[in-house]
Amino acid sequence: MTDERLRALMVSTRLDPYCPGGRRFVGVVDANALLSCVGNDCRKGTYWRSGLLRMTDRGIATLYASDHVYWEVYEHLEKIARWSKVPVDVLRARFEANYLPVLRFVAVDTADVVDPQVLAITDPDDVPTGQLAKLVGPCVVFSEDRHLRKPGLAPEDWRAITGFAV
Repeated sequence: MTDERLRALMVSTRLDPYCPGGRRFVGVVDANALLSCVGNDCRKGTYWRSGLLRMTDRGIATLYASDHVYWEVYEHLEKIARWSKVPVDVLRARFEANYLPVLRFVAVDTADVVDPQVLAITDPDDVPTGQLAKLVGPCVVFSEDRHLRKPGLAPEDWRAITGFAV
């Protein structure tokens, strides 16, 4: 089977019929994964695109994030700039130009959480991401946060998942 036919087959096959545009799966993104991708993109050059971006480019995934992630990314760009040696203005511009257009931010109510996996999240900042994952599931949670990995919401290696998807 040629690459062209394989791509056509993948695009025509949908795992979730409710995903828009024939997307194959839904992803929920946490701030640490976004910050890692933005920093890595900037260090690798103008034309480099992370696995998260390449998944959306190819129509493989639709990415969602809890609305607190939006503010958390801006809050931590300064920290990423220090260790990555990339100016904060460059990081911010990359986030705004490449990531904001492909993310769907969602306000999540965490007042009445009843799911045991979400209740197992010990960091209150991660509860909205966990709750969102349960509400939109089935999905993949892209996060390095142990508070999301320990209850089984995020995989041990989210980068490998993006690589497999792309």
